[in-house]
Amino acid sequence: MLTSMTNQFFTGSIAVVGATDTTDRFGYKVFKSLIQQFPQQLIIPINPNCDSVLEHPCRNSLDDITEEIDTLVMIVNPTIGKAILQKALEKEIKKIWFQPGADNQELTEFCEKNNLQYSSGVCLLFM
Repeated sequence: MLTSMTNQFFTGSIAVVGATDTTDRFGYKVFKSLIQQFPQQLIIPINPNCDSVLEHPCRNSLDDITEEIDTLVMIVNPTIGKAILQKALEKEIKKIWFQPGADNQELTEFCEKNNLQYSSGVCLLFM
């Protein structure tokens, strides 16, 4: 169960970069947890390598999202994170949740420099 602080972080629509249909991967487990915790919210999986996750159609990238997104969950290798964060900034996404292993100092500094609210080092599955 997510804490009240986390619930406040996840107001509005959510995009999950790294969501997957592979059931033993964190991208699947985190996506499933989010749709269970926030069933009334728009939650969009992003993964160019799968068609859908739990019957939610995947988008290939943030470029394919036309809806307004409030929170971006990152479950990807940090080596590709800066390009994703730059696109999030362009799309005016204000909150970034880094699953453990998805961030590094460069990415958190990018968030700080660009006034993005972020969470780092906390796994959604253990809240």
